[in-house]
Formats: sequence, C-alpha cells, structure tokens
Amino acid sequence: MHSSLPPPVQTLLQLFDGPLRDVRFPQADGAALGAAAEELHAARVAVAHAEAALEAARTTFQEKDTQLTQLTQRALAYARVYAQGNPELLAALPEAARGPGRPKRKADESGVALQPPARRGRPRKVRPEDDLAVVAAE
Repeated sequence: MHSSLPPPVQTLLQLFDGPLRDVRFPQADGAALGAAAEELHAARVAVAHAEAALEAARTTFQEKDTQLTQLTQRALAYARVYAQGNPELLAALPEAARGPGRPKRKADESGVALQPPARRGRPRKVRPEDDLAVVAAE
C-alpha cells in the first residue's frame, strides 16, 4: 500500500513506525500520517474504480452509437428505395440518406438529377513540363 507514496513520505512513515513511534507532535505524528496515507489509498482505489466504470460506460456508449448509426443507415437506405417514385418524400429524407460525402443534387419532377455531382478530391498537380507543353502548343 505504501509503495505508491512518494519516497520521502514512505521514509517518514517508517521513522514514525520505528524510532519516532512514541513521539507526538500536534496533528503531525505517526498516527496522523498513517491515517492520511490510508485515506489517500482509499481515494486512489475509488478513482481507479471510477475510471474503470467510466471506461466501461464509454465502451457501452460507443457500441450503442455504432448500432444506432448502422440501423439509421439501413433504415434510410430502405426509405430511399421506397421513395424513388415520390420526389417529395425523397426530398424530405435527411442528407444522410444520400450516403456519406454525397451532396444533395437538384432534381426535376421525375426525380432525375439535373446536374452532376461535384468532383471530389484535390485538383491535379501541374508539373513544370505540362506548363511547357501548353505554352509550346500555343
């Protein structure tokens, strides 16, 4: 139990268990040090239990969040298929129903997209030899 205490505190506790056993100082003797060390140990155990409970709660939360996300994606996928013939219902579906990273596209009355989706990713790098080829072609 005392091994988790700082070395000077351990040394002082050993002295009050040995040569200073019968010495009493006001509110600072071996009994007071021992009681404070016991209280610290009890608090350390309480913190360890609380941290373990918190970690278990976080794990449970993450699992439940993952389950809800998967169920939501499945339900939205079914709703999207169901709403194919109903543009109002299709438009009412949340953005997440259109899949990750896919922006909502404008559609005409039949539900057909009027514009293609925006290109994703970074623009291509222009190499110096590409610039020379463009200048040479002009």
